[in-house]
Amino acid sequence: MRKLGRTLRRSCVGLIAAAAWLAIATSLPPHATAGERQPAVSKLRQIPVAWEESIGGQLYSDWPQVMLYRGPFAKHPLWAGDAAAINTETWRCVNCHGWDYRGSAGVGGDLGVVANVPGLRHLVGASRRTVADGINHKNHGFAANQLSADALSYLVNFLIEGQRAVVDLASKARQSGADAEAGGQRYAEVCRVCHGPSGTRLNLGSERFPETLPTLARTKPWKFLHGVRFGHAGVMPAFVMLDDAEFLNLLTYAARRLDKS
Repeated sequence: MRKLGRTLRRSCVGLIAAAAWLAIATSLPPHATAGERQPAVSKLRQIPVAWEESIGGQLYSDWPQVMLYRGPFAKHPLWAGDAAAINTETWRCVNCHGWDYRGSAGVGGDLGVVANVPGLRHLVGASRRTVADGINHKNHGFAANQLSADALSYLVNFLIEGQRAVVDLASKARQSGADAEAGGQRYAEVCRVCHGPSGTRLNLGSERFPETLPTLARTKPWKFLHGVRFGHAGVMPAFVMLDDAEFLNLLTYAARRLDKS
């Protein structure tokens, strides 16, 4: 009964997360203008505090998708990566500062490592003013209608606290002791319906660079952990209700057992 109670509680939290995102996404028309967008994104205020870092993590990985911002986009003024990159992609935080939040010193984002980009880990525990001023610096080039005040607040929360969770998880992942069998059980409960029995049903990369759940777990554990913990805007809810052991069990199962046929 105790195990059933935990499962039901986690299921309810997951449904709350999905419903919260759905309330935001469905309130925005497909081609919302800046004036229409602001009131809808203000509904983020209604989301329980436990999910603020998750929204911030989604903004970090793909803020144009979260904000349903259609552009226009020129290449980011500081972009020093792949010249063939789609303009929108050069504005995503992760494509400069990386999935491990270390900038040029780390693993890079979806477009590889970009030169001369600072890391962000020093912002863990920093003041809100310091982080917000950094985001709003003129070099970032954000227009007033791109990030609302609420979105900025959640991105700040992620940089001050949210990224710490993934850094800690990645550090623990280097240690042994994860339970692949338990990870398989959790995968069957919450992941399999979308990702399929082998984890290859969905392309988590691009047409040019396709990625599946098991390839991420084996080659890009940072992206795997960030995605599972914080979710993907309009596609996948955050699973912040899982504890550290469950995240690591899932990572181990996906890396060792999925797509082995």
